Amino acid sequence: MYTGVDLILQKFGIVRAAYHGGDLNGGGIKIFMGSAHEIMKEVKEYLLKTKSRSCEKSDEDIAHLCDEVTTLLTLWDGALSCLHQEDPEEKHCLKAQRFIDQVLSKMRELEFSVTVKGHGSESHIVDQMRATAKYGGLCDFDESWGEQYHQVGYRFDMRLRNMGSEVRKAHTRAKRERTKGLSETQVALERKDAKFPVKKRAKTIIKEKDVARVKKERRDNALK
Repeated sequence: MYTGVDLILQKFGIVRAAYHGGDLNGGGIKIFMGSAHEIMKEVKEYLLKTKSRSCEKSDEDIAHLCDEVTTLLTLWDGALSCLHQEDPEEKHCLKAQRFIDQVLSKMRELEFSVTVKGHGSESHIVDQMRATAKYGGLCDFDESWGEQYHQVGYRFDMRLRNMGSEVRKAHTRAKRERTKGLSETQVALERKDAKFPVKKRAKTIIKEKDVARVKKERRDNALK
């Protein structure tokens, strides 16, 4: 059973083996939440198809649980989307709290364990959202910049891997980062981007808009 579900997750680009202990985090969870309907539909079909004769759960119970997990994942997706709103207004804060309240209510209904982070989200995170609104919102205080800098560091490691001295590597990296931060460099990069813009294909733009529309509809429906 576990292998079958893992194969479904891998089909959507979620590889549990890539995470320590097999627990999902980061990108895997984002994919799981964003594609909850498609993933859980396949999981439900697989569980019903491979159901053991000794299983005490009825087909209706299995289908209901899969549908409830789909709703829970969609609610989490909506909550995190609201919390990442740039320059949030009070209406965004109120909607975020509604999502979070329903998320925690659904978790308790399903008898899932609620972690300290869950309690913190329920009682404090929307207040933090309000407090940081004048600075752009929580989106400017999440871990994305840290993850991005890991990628920057990795690229530097690859470029400088043939340098024998670690001190020389550090000085070279510091010099390049300092150069990139200069106003003259920023102006030159802006001119380059203006002269050689990277444009998305029309089909890609349409697809992204369609995906965003479907996600919003699913989140709003889960919130009702």
